[in-house]
Amino acid sequence: MAELKEEKKEEKKPNKIPAIQFLVRDKTGWRLYNQDTKTGKLYIIENSKPVESIDADIIFAQNGKYFAVMTKEGVQIYKSSKCKPTAFLEHPGVRNVYFSPLNTFLFSYHRPRKEDKTGNFRIWRKNKKEFEVIHQCFISEFDQQKVPFTFTEDELIAANISHNILSIYDAKKLETEGNINKCVIGTIEIENAKHCIFAPVPTLSSKEPQESYLFAVFANATKFKPHTVTIYAYNTVKNEFKQISQRSFWIIDECKLLWDKTVGYEHNLL
Repeated sequence: MAELKEEKKEEKKPNKIPAIQFLVRDKTGWRLYNQDTKTGKLYIIENSKPVESIDADIIFAQNGKYFAVMTKEGVQIYKSSKCKPTAFLEHPGVRNVYFSPLNTFLFSYHRPRKEDKTGNFRIWRKNKKEFEVIHQCFISEFDQQKVPFTFTEDELIAANISHNILSIYDAKKLETEGNINKCVIGTIEIENAKHCIFAPVPTLSSKEPQESYLFAVFANATKFKPHTVTIYAYNTVKNEFKQISQRSFWIIDECKLLWDKTVGYEHNLL
């Protein structure tokens, strides 16, 4: 008689909850805390030296891999996982910074000064471990919610609004080209345009731009026209802009453009 072997039941492994990691900033410097997944206790894994920082928040990269600390002399870039400095960008009086989606570019801003000759807004390009300035210009104000230079999530296309003209850039060319004006691949005139934001892309693995990208533009009212939010599609193959939809508002206190990522590629604009 054949012996019956008991089948071993596969034990289900409990889902691992990601450990907590956070930063603390005070007069003693920057401290990175990690959580022990077994005991749940927090412990310091890295300390930084005291930093004479200005009154500004920690600015994290969109993917959380890096964060920026603004000092009186410039911008110190840290790697988030180890809280260790990786680069320093000289920009005296810097007031705000932000990263491009994949951290290839960093943008820094200081309030306009009389002695400014080349601009108060700088575009930095990452070259191996160093950053270099590839463009400077003047902007009157800076808002983290309405940044002057925006990118698609795949960082293949970028956009900028200046003097009622929205320009589309080949962002891959920006990585090697020193003159950003040579990277413009399309323009469209939008009266009183103030803010642009791209819709999420369905995949980030492609190294080539999609055939079409959706983006929304907020434009201020004029004497005879209301405020508008307009959705456009930009065709990278035909280099064409197509207006998809538009909403008008006569009275508006504040506008924040935000794409809803939960409904596939046919996104809603909130």
